Amino acid sequence: MPSEVGCAGQWRTAKVSLGEIRVIQENVQRSALATEELIIEAKKQRISIVLVQEPYIGAVRRMKDYTGTRVYQHTGVGNHTKAAIVVPDNKIHVTQYPELSSPNMVAISVDTERRKLNLVSVYFEPHPNPLSPHLQTLKQVVEKLGRRTIVGGDVNARNVWWGDRITNERGEEAEATFIAPDWRS
Repeated sequence: MPSEVGCAGQWRTAKVSLGEIRVIQENVQRSALATEELIIEAKKQRISIVLVQEPYIGAVRRMKDYTGTRVYQHTGVGNHTKAAIVVPDNKIHVTQYPELSSPNMVAISVDTERRKLNLVSVYFEPHPNPLSPHLQTLKQVVEKLGRRTIVGGDVNARNVWWGDRITNERGEEAEATFIAPDWRS
């Protein structure tokens, strides 16, 4: 099946279908209802992997487990969870990389019938927090994971390249990083 990519507008969901693996990305803005509905809908739509940003975390400061899913997130000490990966498909073999994860970023790999696929979910705080340290860390993570890595998330930057109406300075910085030759090699 050919890859299908869709992303239009700041609050829309991005979808990618990779043969037997279906991936979506969504920022649920710390809403308990939106987080729960995302999980329910992902199961209904037979989504394999959900890259989620700003999940509802409550007082425990981490995303709770949902029946029939596996939740991957930063498990170390530090700030509360801002990025997670939910896997509703129990047939998928997942490896998490805690050494590559932080409250803002989580990395996993999945074994498909055809190949290994790496996925990274990211959330980068908005201005005035600088973007470049996050982008540098993400670049290092992708270099360690290697080819066949999908990055999905909310970098709090605007760019027409990913379906926004305008491009701002942070969007230019993110785009320059993502299209750099050493990023794609």
